[in-house]
Amino acid sequence: MPYHFINENVSEYYTAVCVTLMEEGVETSPRGRRTKEISPTTAFIENPRQRILGCYGRVLNLPFALAEVIQIITGQNDAQALKFYSSKIVDIQGDTPDAIRFNAAYGERLRRYYVGANLSQTGVAIDQLEHVIQTLKSDPDSRQASIVLSHPGDDNYTVQTKDRACNVYAHAMLRDGKLNWMQVIRSNDAIWGIPYNIVQWSHVQEWVAVSLDVQMGHMFIVQDSFHVYEDRYDECSAIEYFDMYEYLELVPLRMEASRSVSDAIHVAERNVRMGLEYGPKDFRALEDTVGPYWRSVIATLQAYREFRQGHDSKAFQLLPEYAELRAPMLRNFCYWRWNKDIRWLDLLKAAQLELSSYGIAEEETRKWLGIE
Repeated sequence: MPYHFINENVSEYYTAVCVTLMEEGVETSPRGRRTKEISPTTAFIENPRQRILGCYGRVLNLPFALAEVIQIITGQNDAQALKFYSSKIVDIQGDTPDAIRFNAAYGERLRRYYVGANLSQTGVAIDQLEHVIQTLKSDPDSRQASIVLSHPGDDNYTVQTKDRACNVYAHAMLRDGKLNWMQVIRSNDAIWGIPYNIVQWSHVQEWVAVSLDVQMGHMFIVQDSFHVYEDRYDECSAIEYFDMYEYLELVPLRMEASRSVSDAIHVAERNVRMGLEYGPKDFRALEDTVGPYWRSVIATLQAYREFRQGHDSKAFQLLPEYAELRAPMLRNFCYWRWNKDIRWLDLLKAAQLELSSYGIAEEETRKWLGIE
């Protein structure tokens, strides 16, 4: 039975699809692991720019999501860099405990797809993102702006790996002056997959739209298997609708997109991760190069670094003013530490007060922050 969803944004879609999955999912056991599954599914998301999940019961690791975005857009495959933002990622996707790269890193396949290659990375590298941009620049009505993310040399059954591409294809079209995006996903996990996939590919969609000087259109997602593993049934069942975008009342910061921007955000992320301190003067200089959106992303990552090192008050102070990133980071900090120990009560109260200033009711604020 096919399932089709039409929703405004990621939070509305995620609520609907998780409820359907738990109510109507069929149990299967691929690789001996019991799951619930609906198949096939499609989703038409009208406003993919509202991409940060805000549902009750599922907290997106925003620093990790943004670090993945930077790796995808800049064409990186650095497993240890992502481990800085998610300690378990190498255990989940890496083929060895000390893996330095993943088998199916989307950034590498997007920006450096190796023709006639396998893990040795021999052959000719194709920049598929540039292919999409140049194809649509030369012919705005083109139907040929496509991206292949699966790779028969690296994803076939003879290769022993934990990491085979789940996102296998993307297609962009310009229609009615807007850039529409189709994402084809062979298999998508309700907990670890779709919340991050939409962040990833809506950034790529926006990058292309900015490069073409057009608006973002819709995102259409095709998923053959949408599923949840048995040990996450309770988490999936707990999903309830909440959308922070209803309260932010903001105009999204403009994304800049160019080769120089790509190079600069790659360097800036590495600098932050390696401990370089970006002060106000540094951020002004960075914004001159990458624009206000990416400056806010790098500020978010620097605040996370300070939090990771136990400098919670400094992390709070360093968060960017931009509410789209600031609000979910306050939620991250509360879930990770501030609502678990009375020592962080002042910061917890500050987070509550700030969110209430957006117009979120006190009861909803407490629930969103996970305060019992």
